[in-house]
Amino acid sequence: MMITRLCFAFILGLCAVVPAKAASSLEDKILSIGVLSTKPQKHIRFTQPLGDYLADNLREFGYTRAEIKVSSNVEQLSQWFDQGEVDLMSETLFTSLDLANNHNAEIILRRWKKGVAEYRSLFFTRADSGITSFDDLVGKHLALEDVDSTSGYYIPLSTLLQRGYAVTKLASSHTPVPEGHIGYVITADTLSEADELSLSAWVFRKKVDAAAFNDGNWNSPSDMPKSMRDHMHILYESPAFPRSVQLIRADMPDNIKTQIRGLLLNAHLSTAGQKALEAFQDTKKFDNFSEENQEAMAYADKLLLLVKKHL
Repeated sequence: MMITRLCFAFILGLCAVVPAKAASSLEDKILSIGVLSTKPQKHIRFTQPLGDYLADNLREFGYTRAEIKVSSNVEQLSQWFDQGEVDLMSETLFTSLDLANNHNAEIILRRWKKGVAEYRSLFFTRADSGITSFDDLVGKHLALEDVDSTSGYYIPLSTLLQRGYAVTKLASSHTPVPEGHIGYVITADTLSEADELSLSAWVFRKKVDAAAFNDGNWNSPSDMPKSMRDHMHILYESPAFPRSVQLIRADMPDNIKTQIRGLLLNAHLSTAGQKALEAFQDTKKFDNFSEENQEAMAYADKLLLLVKKHL
């Protein structure tokens, strides 16, 4: 009888312990970082070290690890922010402004992606094209890379719209341009591996009359080989905009936001932080926005509205 009572007490003890462990595991928090990309494995490899660095320094708030959530479209990322499924994200300016203006996201810092703090968008044509102004583009074909790109879509498209040009999206570079319009083609819609080199090649081979990307692409031999650049002409150069910015979920507790912001601002000052930044596409550092940056962002906000109205 005594053995029976002891066994019963032992079983009750086990039952008391198991729920306690389960409750503890429920308190573990996962820091979720969103990424916009069609190449998930590559970007998980880039981003995971930064996520691990942040999670390791957020243990006082209950975070135990970081996970990277990759989506190929902004709509899903918008839903993830709104539903609290994503905490952080680094992205180009115009996409970030859209997320901050219309969804549960807040822009907090500038990111020096690939060591670059800001960039400009360039329109370029063949030097022998005879195109010397936007007026000369009317009736012509313009190639843009991707609808989520700031320098390769939002800036060039809004630049034309702001100047009063009628622009029309075309199915391909062979589609006739409506009279009085500038026709643009999205290379990502027609090529399985669209990139900046594709834009350079299309202009060089006279498949389109002009294209646009950023000044870093123009100076990169992998995006614009010298053999092509020697035959090109820069038609227009935009004002400078932040290269990349950092978003945070707007409804995160203020004390956690402050801690994350501080960790990002100071990451370049420690060995562990530097390693995480280097893995994160050679990010040099995160910093605060200057007055000029803020003015550029306000201007970009107006340009974004022009594009939204066009669409």
